[in-house]
Amino acid sequence: MGGWVYHISLIVADDQQRILMLPAGESWMPPCFTVDKFFTHLYLLTRRIEAELGAEMVMLRSLSQRMHEEAQVMDSVLLMDNLTTEWKPPEGSRWIDRSEVDDVILAEEWMRPALVHGFDTLMQAPSAKCPAWFVSGWFTEAAQWMSEALTAQGYRLLRAPEAFKNGAISAVLRTETDRGNVYFKVAVKLPLFGHEPKLTAALGALYPDMIQAPLAIDEARRWMLTADIGTELRENKPSLETLATVMKTYARLQIDSAAHLDQLFTVGCLDRRLDVLASQIDGVLADENCLQQLSADERAEWLACGDRLKALCRQLADYHLPYTLVHGDFHGGNIALQDGRIRFFDWTDACVGHPFFDLTPLLNLDDSERDVTLREAYLAEWATYEPLERLREVYAIGMILGSLHQVASYQGIYNSVEADQRADWAAGAPFFVRRVLKLMREKS
Repeated sequence: MGGWVYHISLIVADDQQRILMLPAGESWMPPCFTVDKFFTHLYLLTRRIEAELGAEMVMLRSLSQRMHEEAQVMDSVLLMDNLTTEWKPPEGSRWIDRSEVDDVILAEEWMRPALVHGFDTLMQAPSAKCPAWFVSGWFTEAAQWMSEALTAQGYRLLRAPEAFKNGAISAVLRTETDRGNVYFKVAVKLPLFGHEPKLTAALGALYPDMIQAPLAIDEARRWMLTADIGTELRENKPSLETLATVMKTYARLQIDSAAHLDQLFTVGCLDRRLDVLASQIDGVLADENCLQQLSADERAEWLACGDRLKALCRQLADYHLPYTLVHGDFHGGNIALQDGRIRFFDWTDACVGHPFFDLTPLLNLDDSERDVTLREAYLAEWATYEPLERLREVYAIGMILGSLHQVASYQGIYNSVEADQRADWAAGAPFFVRRVLKLMREKS
């Protein structure tokens, strides 16, 4: 087979809240093009649209997406913000308003609900859960701040800021400068998210060799700029020796952070220590909303494990390990290599908690040579606190409660984003619930 094909349709509105439609024989459809690689970096999408349509547009949000696994085809409908004010649409196109959407003959009937959703989004005031970057005009404001902040620090921009990523919980912009690429990031304010710009600035001051401090922050808007920090670990195809070095380096950072907990709390780290986790268990167990993918049997097993989970929290607290900085989303996509240096980034989920919780998103459950080697490299750094055999016990309990920690995190995200954005987060909590159940069965 030839691989996946992606059909991308654009909902483009004018200042009268009408949507652009192009002729398709005797029917109509939004501007659409086909690619053989999905645009994980949005500036590539923006450049493609400008080449195809002659207008600079940035994505506001995804309105609809469907996948045909067997045919390897994905259809996406995206709501766009057109930044080219004097743009002339393609010849033969027409603008339709909300009253026409039910009657227009569409080349692809499945798109009609997405068109209706697009109109509703344009015509209604943003909900309390709507991130600022889903609203027209935000990109221009953020890009201007980015340009001005960098210019004030002596950077020369080689290209205007471009959209890089855009999702329900964060947005990233990118620009090329005479000193390398610079990135802008903002994350939503959620119950289990800390203040990432303030925290990253503090961590950059404490650990400059491992964490890149922001070039600039806007504390009120939670905006920050960071210089390029190299290539993501998962893209480097690192050797097992390199991965073991990462584990040792991160363990040492965590051990040192135990002396700075008051400072971490002050700059926006959340308290997610074991007593806090124990207090969340009843609410996590009872939340059917974010666990709809569980089967009836899984649901029953999950509801029955509350007392055991609380007992494990008490048991884990009896070991002589300190609370430390916890990244919260520790995997190869949030670790970078730069000129031989290891860089840790993306501290949106950071908190103070049990250090071993960070092993959960990184390690698998298959006891492969890779995971055993990484586990042992990490545990060896904690040998001054407990003997190795007891550290392995801590690891076993920590993988269960670290998975529970992840369930609580995904529950917080799923319940905080808008309903039409939940599909991207629906699998998170069930995945880690199943991991908890599997590990608890093995422990019985």
